[in-house]
Amino acid sequence: VLPDTKRTRAMELAERLKQVVCAMRVKTPEGDTVKITASFGVASLRKDDDREGLIKKADDMLYKAKAAGRNRVMPQIKLLDSITEYRSQDE
Repeated sequence: VLPDTKRTRAMELAERLKQVVCAMRVKTPEGDTVKITASFGVASLRKDDDREGLIKKADDMLYKAKAAGRNRVMPQIKLLDSITEYRSQDE
């Protein structure tokens, strides 16, 4: 949770965290080195949201990121953003 943070800044921070995690290499007990990945869900607090609602939205976005192929940052998309994206694909 990032209080007083705009969505674009939250996206930047989540992307940076993802990059840092992806650069890490972890040794297994057997001595092998493995690469790990990270997915993040980003949601914005709205007037009618409570803390649990915000966390649920971010959790939903996390599962969408994993379903889309993992190792992603998935923002909660506003309805207007979805309409704009749909129209741009149609052109």
